[in-house]
Amino acid sequence: SIALLLMQDGSNPDLAVLFASLSSYCAPQYPLPLLLTADILEKRELYTEANQAYRKISPDSYAYYTAQFQIGKNLIKSENYAEAEKIFRKLYADYPPNPDILTNLGEVARINHKYAEAAKFYQKAIDSYPGDSVAEVWPLYFAIGISYSAAGNNELAEQYLRKVLSLRPNRMTQNHLGYILLLQNKNPEEAFELIVSAYNPNGGDGTVTDSLGWAFYKIGDYEQAVKYLEKASDQAPSEAVIYDHLGDAYWQVGRK
Repeated sequence: SIALLLMQDGSNPDLAVLFASLSSYCAPQYPLPLLLTADILEKRELYTEANQAYRKISPDSYAYYTAQFQIGKNLIKSENYAEAEKIFRKLYADYPPNPDILTNLGEVARINHKYAEAAKFYQKAIDSYPGDSVAEVWPLYFAIGISYSAAGNNELAEQYLRKVLSLRPNRMTQNHLGYILLLQNKNPEEAFELIVSAYNPNGGDGTVTDSLGWAFYKIGDYEQAVKYLEKASDQAPSEAVIYDHLGDAYWQVGRK
C-alpha cells in the first residue's frame, strides 16, 4: 500500500520500487508487488528491468497472462520484434484469441513489412469486437489502410481510410487519405481539401506540412509548394521524402 501511494504521488519512484520490492521479499508468491514494480519501471521506460519483474510471476498465477502480455508490449517498445512475436504467438495459441493479442500480432507483422499478414490480424481483431465499438475499431481500420499503403496497394488503402472517416473523422486520416489520392493522381480537389483540413498552422507535424506542400505542387502552385515544403523540412529534418518533394519544387521554380 505504501508503494502504491508513492507511485500515485509520482515524486519518488525509486522509493516506490523499494517498498514494492520489500513486499515481494515478504511474500514472493504474491504477484501484485511485482506488477507494481514493473509498472513503475515501464513508466520510466526501463523496459528490460520491467520484464525481469514480470518474468518472476509463475505460470500458475492469475497474473501470468497480464505479465506475458506486458513483456510482449515492452519488447515492441524496445524494438525486439522477433521476441515480441514469439510472446504474442504463444499467447494466441494458449489463450482464447482476443482483440489485444490480435492487434499486437498485427503491429509486429506490419513493423516486419508483412503487410498482408498484418491486415489479416487487424481484421480479426475488428471482428472480435461488438458491432458498436467504434472507439476500439476505427484505429484498426486506420492500421489496415496504412498497411496497404505501405504495400503499395493504394486502392485498398483508400477504401479503409474512407471507412475511418465515416466512423471517426480526424486530421491524421484526412492527411493520409489526401496524400494517397495525390499519389494516385486522383480527385486532386478532394485531396487538397482533405489535406487543408488536416493542416494546423500552429502545429509541428512535418508530414502534414509536406502533404500540403505536395498538394500545392500537384495543382501547379509551385511557389506555395516551396514555402510549405521548406517548412516541412525544418519540422521533420530526417524525412527523406520531404527533400525529394522539395527538390522537385525547387526545380519547377527555377532554383536548380
